[in-house]
Amino acid sequence: MKFNLIATCNRFMEFNAARELENILYMIGDEEASAWESKVSGLILAKTSFNPHKAINKMRQLLREKPWEFHYLKRIIPIDRVVKTDLEAIKEVSLQLAKNIPSNSTYRITVEKRYTQLHRREIINYIAPHINVKVDLENPQYILLIEIVGNQTGISLLKSKEEILNVQKELTK
Repeated sequence: MKFNLIATCNRFMEFNAARELENILYMIGDEEASAWESKVSGLILAKTSFNPHKAINKMRQLLREKPWEFHYLKRIIPIDRVVKTDLEAIKEVSLQLAKNIPSNSTYRITVEKRYTQLHRREIINYIAPHINVKVDLENPQYILLIEIVGNQTGISLLKSKEEILNVQKELTK
């Protein structure tokens, strides 16, 4: 099943976190959302009918208004596209998304990989030479995020790390 959100939680809390994420998505108005455990410990996949970036913003607002609704979820990440875990497919979608980075901006590629033989450096070296935007590894304006989960890869273009909902960080603001 295709996903457009990835969430993290503590190990062995995946079932509870998946139910919590479904409930939170329902609370922000998505009655069609579903969440399920991945084969990776501590990782939940979800599908929302909303734009995933807008869903993150709505969940962030809910977290501010009702923080007690968040028990198990740690981070929730929007995913723009999902492809088969294949270097060429990852490159193609990454380059499509990278077209949305203004040429006078900075970016970095971040790769999170689980259950794959592909190497982080191999992926970055395959994609980066084709993106004509200045690289900034410390403080980029955009992040091309590649999340590999076995045979599926989620790819997102984030305007900053702030597009990822970090529950604990938000609660301490």
